[in-house]
Amino acid sequence: MMQAGKKIQQLKIYIAGFVMAVALSSCTTGKVSNNYLHIEDLVNHMVSQKIKVEQVQPIEPKLVSASRAFAVTIGGKEIGIYKYDVNIKKQREKIDNIEKNGRVYVLAIKFPAVVKGSFMLMGVERNPERDKIMAALESFE
Repeated sequence: MMQAGKKIQQLKIYIAGFVMAVALSSCTTGKVSNNYLHIEDLVNHMVSQKIKVEQVQPIEPKLVSASRAFAVTIGGKEIGIYKYDVNIKKQREKIDNIEKNGRVYVLAIKFPAVVKGSFMLMGVERNPERDKIMAALESFE
């Protein structure tokens, strides 16, 4: 009888350990895993959130070491949306640094920037639709 009770207790400990390991492995450092998405996905999400996107055009991403970039006109003002491939070490380090500092340098000029996962946005702080853009960015995954 004592043997069965001991085995059940050991089994409970193993199950608890397994559950904790699974729970901890699913936790991240707060990073959003959206590297598989594209800028078009973010723009479409903004439209689905009732943001009127007036124009979208590609721009040069290399100025901020990104993979892709678009200028998006919302509320009559342009914002820049940049996509970083976080599987590339240099790009991951760059976007991590931008997120940490809340700014990006373009030709030695500092600009405020907002990061969500693999995406960085510039020009949001002066856009008349700022609150809507930020809400859409928060819900984008």
